[in-house]
Amino acid sequence: MIRQSSQKRIIDWFSQAGVQADGSMFKTSTSYEKIKRKKVILEQRKLINLRSA
Repeated sequence: MIRQSSQKRIIDWFSQAGVQADGSMFKTSTSYEKIKRKKVILEQRKLINLRSA
């Protein structure tokens, strides 16, 4: 149980840093993937704001 939560924290930390698990290997996100992900998050936030307004 402790090991699983520790692994999850590590994976979460790497994903925040732009590194994603790819099978048993970690791969870094390209700048295009990072920009695309940021745009998707921004669009989701805009939609949430429009719904709550």
